[in-house]
Amino acid sequence: MPFTDQLRLAAAAYLARFKGSSREHTESDLRSFLTWCAERGLDPLAARRPHLEQRASAIKEAAYGPDHPEVARTLGNLGTVQRELGDLADARATLQRALAICPPRNGTGTEGDPLKAE
Repeated sequence: MPFTDQLRLAAAAYLARFKGSSREHTESDLRSFLTWCAERGLDPLAARRPHLEQRASAIKEAAYGPDHPEVARTLGNLGTVQRELGDLADARATLQRALAICPPRNGTGTEGDPLKAE
């Protein structure tokens, strides 16, 4: 995906807030995000929370491996966002993957839940 003038301006404005090593690290993170977007054909300026949760999950999976509790946590966030947006099939698959990595500690996950109807 080519850089547009609008994207260049947005990146420059974002990076202008940082100095020294903070700017270097932020620039590296931004470059990584832009590469990730390009690999998916996603306009970085059109990215929304589900895209960012997918990115967070990919980072955690690369850092910790696919079966780490941190991956499960970010998958849980992604599944919740997908559910809120009405993407129920993807939400179910994402949340099932999160539960497979990190099952509830008390069985089904509903025992002792104060919100569960008795």
